[in-house]
Amino acid sequence: MLHFLIFLALSVSSICVVAQEVFLAVSSNFAKPIQSIGAKFTQETGIKVNYSLAATGALYAQIKSGAPFDVFLSADTQTPQQLAAEGLALPSSRLTYARGKLVLWSKDPTLVDNKGLVLKTKQFKSIALANAKLAPYGKAAQETLEHLGLSLELKPKIILAENITQVYQYVSSQNIALGFIASSQLAFNESGSTGSHWLVPSTLYAPIEQDAILLNKGANRSAALQFMQFLKRQDIKAMINTFGYDTTK
Repeated sequence: MLHFLIFLALSVSSICVVAQEVFLAVSSNFAKPIQSIGAKFTQETGIKVNYSLAATGALYAQIKSGAPFDVFLSADTQTPQQLAAEGLALPSSRLTYARGKLVLWSKDPTLVDNKGLVLKTKQFKSIALANAKLAPYGKAAQETLEHLGLSLELKPKIILAENITQVYQYVSSQNIALGFIASSQLAFNESGSTGSHWLVPSTLYAPIEQDAILLNKGANRSAALQFMQFLKRQDIKAMINTFGYDTTK
């Protein structure tokens, strides 16, 4: 009997430990903020934050395949809406947690001017974009080139990356002259040299509204519900703003 009670106690304890975790699918542009937000959430609640970073489209495919995520932090509004329409997420839980900004960046401090005219001079060997089919920031970059009438002219120079983290790596290593990244990546450039950049006017691409949504797997998990509420707090919104995003008041 004693052995049974010990086994039962250990089992209950194990269940409680599992219950104190939350599993997030996070768009790769939000890599830096989620580290700070996750650490603060764990500090305040004791709940461990686990997250997987990838392009929005890739995360969508993982969720569709049954990946055990509780919450999805997308880089757009359409993908969470689609998951809700497909019965894989709770429509009423969707919220906009950030609005992204697109930047054209080079490690060369003289290459990119403050009006983006370098794109028209074409005095560079290659330019990196995230895959528009997978990454909203890649879509915004493609829209920018189309708006400027340069998409066809620059097509031979374009190198597609899986996501903007990969774009950042390409440009940071100087394997590629310049690329379109999120302003949040530029703000937290760890190389110590920001190079040169152009903050792309928001009129050149559709708004990058980034939505979070509670997935079915997290619907009955208190840790996931707490995290969704956590994202709504004003101090967390202020934290997100410091990473180069806009947020609602």
